[in-house]
Amino acid sequence: MADDRLPIVDEKQDVPTPNRQDPQDKDKDKDRELDLKPVGCCNPASRFHRFLALIFMCLLGFVVVGGGIVGVTSAREILERHPYLKIAIVEKESSLAAHQSGHTNGIVHTGVFCKPDSSNAKLCAEGYRLTCAYLDKKTIPHKKCGKLIVATHANEVRHLMELYHNGMANDVPNLKLLHNEDEIREIEPFCRGIKALWSPETSIVDWVKVTENVASDFKANNGEIVLNFKVTKFSETNGDKAAEYPISLHGCLDSDILRARNVLTCGGLQSDLLAKKTGCSREPLTIPFRSEQLLIAKEKQHMIKGIIYPVPKTSLSFLVPHFTPLLDESILYGPSTLLAPGRESYKWRDANIIELFNALRYPGFIKMVSQNCRMGVEEIRKFISLYSQVNQFQKLIRELKISDIKRAQPAVEAHNVNPDGSLVKELVFHRSIGPSALSKRVIHCRNVPSPGATSSYFCYDNPGALQEVFKDELNITTTQFTLIYSIYSWPNVVLCFLGGFLLDRVFGVRLGTIIYLVILLAGQLVFAGGGILETFWLMILGRFIFGIGAESLAVAQNNYAVLWFKGKELNMVFGLQLSVARLGSTVNFWVMQPIYDYVKQYHPDNAIGFVMLLSATTCVFSLLCALILGWMDKRAERILHRNINPGGEIAKLSDITTFKITFWMVSVICVAYYVSIFPFIALGKGFFMEKFNLPPEEANNVNSILYLISAVASPLFGFIVDKTGHNVDWIFLAISSTMGAHSLLTFTMLTPYVGMVIMGLSYSILASSLWPLVALIVPEYQLGTAYGFCQSIQNLGLAVVTILSGLIVDKSHGDYVWLEVFYLGWLTKDAFTVTRELRITRKCSGDYDSVFRYP
Repeated sequence: MADDRLPIVDEKQDVPTPNRQDPQDKDKDKDRELDLKPVGCCNPASRFHRFLALIFMCLLGFVVVGGGIVGVTSAREILERHPYLKIAIVEKESSLAAHQSGHTNGIVHTGVFCKPDSSNAKLCAEGYRLTCAYLDKKTIPHKKCGKLIVATHANEVRHLMELYHNGMANDVPNLKLLHNEDEIREIEPFCRGIKALWSPETSIVDWVKVTENVASDFKANNGEIVLNFKVTKFSETNGDKAAEYPISLHGCLDSDILRARNVLTCGGLQSDLLAKKTGCSREPLTIPFRSEQLLIAKEKQHMIKGIIYPVPKTSLSFLVPHFTPLLDESILYGPSTLLAPGRESYKWRDANIIELFNALRYPGFIKMVSQNCRMGVEEIRKFISLYSQVNQFQKLIRELKISDIKRAQPAVEAHNVNPDGSLVKELVFHRSIGPSALSKRVIHCRNVPSPGATSSYFCYDNPGALQEVFKDELNITTTQFTLIYSIYSWPNVVLCFLGGFLLDRVFGVRLGTIIYLVILLAGQLVFAGGGILETFWLMILGRFIFGIGAESLAVAQNNYAVLWFKGKELNMVFGLQLSVARLGSTVNFWVMQPIYDYVKQYHPDNAIGFVMLLSATTCVFSLLCALILGWMDKRAERILHRNINPGGEIAKLSDITTFKITFWMVSVICVAYYVSIFPFIALGKGFFMEKFNLPPEEANNVNSILYLISAVASPLFGFIVDKTGHNVDWIFLAISSTMGAHSLLTFTMLTPYVGMVIMGLSYSILASSLWPLVALIVPEYQLGTAYGFCQSIQNLGLAVVTILSGLIVDKSHGDYVWLEVFYLGWLTKDAFTVTRELRITRKCSGDYDSVFRYP
């Protein structure tokens, strides 16, 4: 008899499906197979029927309130243990399983997601065994389709292994670890991933049919089922029946009264309201969530054979979207989940303002939202735009397109939330406190747990081209990887400004360029040595030294450009300078992965270090160029009798306080713009692999487009700006179009090549028009200090934002959308606003045009 019992199955463990009717539409199903008594309906026409039923049912030994799967199975179990007890199930709707039990996708979970040794895990394991035995005995249609949990990215593997160990600890039957995509495709031919868990025993079933069968068993043992009886009140019985039947349950009408010795409530969506009727606290509050799913087109249903989950990125299991086949061969994907406008508001027009207000003002819900703000915004985005959901499921099955889906009918599911904002995950029973019969004889089931320069720029971007290699071989997180970039920037928050001042006051541009290149070369050699020794701290030290030389070298390059070309084609020269630098970055993204793959054949344990050592040869080449350029500049100074400081002024650190307001505004634009470009490029390879499912080589190619475009376009735009003037207007255009490029990459599934081309053109425009402005504002003998300061605050921004970028990616479990929103915020709030102010200043100030050479 034991195997014939059904456990108390969680009504909310499965995501609601679209193929159920709303409770309001179920009247036509109320006579299906079961001899159910429609007692207690508030329709006056049924009074005589109700009166006759209550005569025979007014005195009961036990009443179970709630006709979902939990209530029905509980009543059946009680009756089997006490066969001579008069028991009734009371349901307010016209049919059983009208709400959560009738809106599930029917998964019979095996316990992979359960924490070992928890009541959740024990209930799920035993419940799975008893459920399968019952389904087989009653020949209820069900299907063992299996469940596949797929890791699509390297940073998901650790969590996947945790699930594997959970499943083994919970004795999940026949659980298997799949080690590569070939093994995954043996089970799901269209599914993509690098590792997966396979639970072949996971089944699907129609829980409405299960509820009906359990109800039939209950009826066969002389149990009674009362429909259309909404419990509005619990009270102590008065009169001669008080001793034997101390509890009275009141319906909609005064004559609707049932008396019982004991009461169990299993109210699901109404559980906290029922508990409050007997004096219990409403905490934990039941919060209704509206769950929407997508229906996969029939012609694409063959691509999904079983249940497919991604590795969960949140502890809120009901937010994890997945593919689920149904018994009717249709396929669902979802859910997208939002706060429901009411406990039974399956349609927006059915909103219950009071219930919505009570949920919104509950402190636990407010804390839950604040703790999971990112997930909340993501769910809103999924609800508004199907493209965001397409992006998610294409990580698993790339062949599915937006034309292959349509919205399915939504459902509402209950989740109990503690005052601290956490979800209730264990079995919870409450009763009121006090000497009354209500406290002794009414118990509430509040929650059932769910089973649920060329060289410097070439070397600068070496890590970006090998992002995944660095993370995998050095076993570092995204945050640690971004430290390789941010440590480059931190020393230059101060030293870059100091390096520019030393160019003006001590070294001069020629000697300064050579000194900074020597420092740069030394840093790259230390960085390579750290890679060979597989010592991360030594690599960080190398990048620190490399950064000291590289950014001061950039200041020296700018000084050279102004010294030779001011008053001529300065914008075009800055564009050419950028062009050559970005050519180095582009070549880096093209060749580093093939070079690494080649070197790894001969040095498999420390290939990264040897590849970085090869990169140092470009630094040696640049040092030779600096020596030649110094000789040429010395010769030009002698022939042309050049004097950049005819007044004999001496550059001082305090000169910075005399710079015009226009210089400070240019500096702010510099920071706000570049923090939305360079950190993005540093993490771009991972972004394109994650969102667009690109292989590493193609992701590198896409990531290098910005540099490739700028290498070609920067001189052309510089030439145009030289001919047209209006530098600030060009800056305004560049920032606006960069915002558009980030938006395309973030909010659409349009090929990333389009967004990166736009970003490359925008970047070329800004670099060609922004940097020459400094030379038009600041005297030549102060140029090193001025450019050094610009580089310093730019590096401050890059150092902070690069670390924040890594943290955002790690905290969002590899979801790069929030990173893009972060960059858009910088562009919008800072650069865009300051550019508008510059435009206003240009229109309002008479001398501004002369400063910026507007024709």
